[in-house]
Amino acid sequence: MRLSAAMPLASMRTKQLTQLQIVNTEGYFNSISDVLEVGDLIYCVTSTGSTAVATLVYVLSNAAGVVDVNDGTTLANTDGD
Repeated sequence: MRLSAAMPLASMRTKQLTQLQIVNTEGYFNSISDVLEVGDLIYCVTSTGSTAVATLVYVLSNAAGVVDVNDGTTLANTDGD
C-alpha cells in the first residue's frame, strides 16, 4: 500500500512478462513518474523464462520525469505442504 500526498492509500502493481533486470532499469517507470515519489513501494510480477516472479521494488529517485528503482527484493515462491 502506498501512503503519499499525491495518492493517499492507493496501491500500485505491475504485471509484465518481462525480466526483473528490465523493470529495475532506470527509466522503466517514467510513464508514471507524475504519481511516483521517492520511497514508494511497487509490487512487480515479472518472469524468468516462463516462471512468474514476485518482487518488491522502491523508488530511489524521481527527477525531471526519470524514475529509478532499487534492484528489488524477490518474494520466496515456496510451498511446504
